[in-house]
Amino acid sequence: VQQFEEQKLELESQKEKSQVLVAERDEGTNELEQQCTYLEDLEAKMEALSEQACSQDDSLKAACVDLEKSRLEESRLAFELALLTERESEHLYALRQERLAALDVMVVHEGEMAAAAQLQSELEQDLSEQRIAKEL
Repeated sequence: VQQFEEQKLELESQKEKSQVLVAERDEGTNELEQQCTYLEDLEAKMEALSEQACSQDDSLKAACVDLEKSRLEESRLAFELALLTERESEHLYALRQERLAALDVMVVHEGEMAAAAQLQSELEQDLSEQRIAKEL
């Protein structure tokens, strides 16, 4: 009987140890499940961040392409402005040359008119002198 009691105490002791081990195992399992959940959450967050980074990378690439297009357009417009300015300068130079030529013609014409007026005055004086000479 005493041996039975000792075995019974031994079994109860092993049962308690077993229950402690089961409790520790369950606690470890719960902790492991929490860590797995945490890792899954981290993995989902990393995936979301990766997608966001790729999206931002695509947006950044698109912005760079737009910026380059804008720079090219600005260069093209600057070139066109330079061409227009050069053409305008050539046109203004041609207009100035035409004005100078017209002024030269006017000066010549005024000179001719003055010479004609002088000649007419001289002719009138000659006619007047001839009339006077005829009358005498």
